[in-house]
This record gives sequence, C-alpha cells and structure tokens, in this order.
Amino acid sequence: MATPLGPLSTPLPPLPDDVFTSAQWSILLALMDTVVPRIVRASAASPSRAIDELVISEEEYGAIARATGREEGETLDAYLAERPSESEDFKGLLRRQLVSYAREDQRRPLMLILSILSTRPGSLLLTGYATPLDQLDIKSRTLILQSWGSHYIGAIRTLYNTLTSIGKMIHIKSSRLFPTITGFSAIPLKYSPGPSYEYTFLQFPESQSPAILDFDVVIVGSGLGGGISAKNLAEAGFSVLVVDKAYHYTSAQLPMTEAQGMIHLFENGGIIPSEDSSINVLTGSNFGGGGTVNWSASLQPQGFVRKEWAEDRHLPLFTSTTFQES
Repeated sequence: MATPLGPLSTPLPPLPDDVFTSAQWSILLALMDTVVPRIVRASAASPSRAIDELVISEEEYGAIARATGREEGETLDAYLAERPSESEDFKGLLRRQLVSYAREDQRRPLMLILSILSTRPGSLLLTGYATPLDQLDIKSRTLILQSWGSHYIGAIRTLYNTLTSIGKMIHIKSSRLFPTITGFSAIPLKYSPGPSYEYTFLQFPESQSPAILDFDVVIVGSGLGGGISAKNLAEAGFSVLVVDKAYHYTSAQLPMTEAQGMIHLFENGGIIPSEDSSINVLTGSNFGGGGTVNWSASLQPQGFVRKEWAEDRHLPLFTSTTFQES
C-alpha cells in the first residue's frame, strides 16, 4: 500500500530556557492534570492510582463511546487515560507557551501563585487544604479548580480561565490520539500540494551599516489588506516593498500538524487571551497573514451575500464561476 503524500516537516524551534522551579512545575502540572484528567471506567480502575484517576461508571463510559462514535476498546481507553504530566509533547508546548509567548508581567503572578500553592500555609489560604495542591487527590483538586471559576478575587478567576484555556488547547495540539478519536486527520485525503507563488525575497548579508533601499511604497504586513494593496499598486506601476515579521511557508509545507501550525502560522502560539482570559483570539502570523490560515477554513458565503457584494459593492468576482470553482 502506498504511503499517503504528506506535507514537508516543519520542526519547531528549540525549547526556550526554563524559568520555573521544580516546585512550580509540580503544582502547574497537577493543575493541568486536573483540567485534562486521566479518566478510567470503574471496571478498569486501580486502587493504587486513585489519587490521579477520575473514575466514571460503565454507563458514563458508554455515553462517551457513543458521543465520539467510537466503540468501546483500547483506543478510547488509551485516549481517556492520557495525562498532561506524562506527555513530553504537552509539557514542551506548555513550556514554550509560558516562556516564549507570555510576557514577564503576565508570567510573574502565575509563578508567585504556584510558589504559594507549593507550601502548606499558602495552600491553606488559596484552597482550604493544608496539604500542597500537588499532593491532593483528583477529586479535591477538581473541586478547588471549579471554585476558582467563581472566586470573589478577580485574579483567581483569571487564573482559572487561563489554566483551563491553555490546558485544553495544548491537549488538543499534543494528544497523539485526539485525531483518531475525533476523526480529524492531520493530512487530508487525496492530499497533494498545489502551486506556490514564487515571491522575490530580499536577502541581506551581515553588515555593520544599514541597507539602503529605494521603493515608491513600503507596506508593513503581508495579510489580506497589505497583500492586496501591494498587488494593486504594483500593477499600477509602482515599485512596492512588503515587509513582514513572520516567515513564508510554501504549499509543500502545508497543512501542518496542530502543534506546528499554531506555532508557525499564528501569533503568540495561537493563544492571545483577553484581559480576564475568558476569550481567546486567533490571528495569523505568517507571510500572508490571516489569509493563509483562513482560506482553507472559510465556509462559502451564502448566495444572497455574494449577490450583494457583486451588485452593491461592485465586486463581480463573487458571483463568477471563477470564485465558485475556487
């Protein structure tokens, strides 16, 4: 059987230097194990692992199997048993997110709370338990985490939103079995890379003096606004320079895996939280910007919308066969 054609590998950059202490990591991973707990059905539960296993009934297990469209079996059991603290991929992405993408002023309060939770007095203050959080069983940790979601202190509510959002998103990126369980293939069926436009990129040798460039127009940002503006100006006869902070990936490198795509194609690793961390914003950060990541994910506009754009906005492309076939 022939091996399916897939995109070229796009390895992630080396992990950043760690800034968390071992005690802080222990608390943080205990919290991540609470956000994404190891789940086992009652018939497979182990008394020796009661501290970190969330046991569900056979009826609940059957409901999960039906909801995922998966028959009861080893694959579903293995997926439910995944645990962030035992996944090197999860821990690597978490470290990358918190060290590379979180600002120091965002990271400092988290590190302080993790340090407080690693002590008995601090744990008693924030959880009501004198036992440090990483030594509590999964049920106690779950109750604590849930209580933080409606805590009277805003910073604790923000911490809850941050931890649950990051934990779930990184689990989706790092889980080896999530694609199998959901039926979401990393490589589309009958995949073959389409043509890529051959951009002319300027290369600058190392020099102590700045390079001097002469263009009619300089456009900062290569997204839908900048890219289209550059095209129109160039076709009108102007010399145009487009500058962008991100990298260009050819069609042979797409689609990427969930983890690689978030790091390479999105701003801030794909996680830009609102001030209270209740909402996450996705925005493209690559040569082509949001257009690169949205083109393959956009639903076709409804007919009456396309007609309005064509007639009222004088954009006939949207009712043409060219647009329909694209």
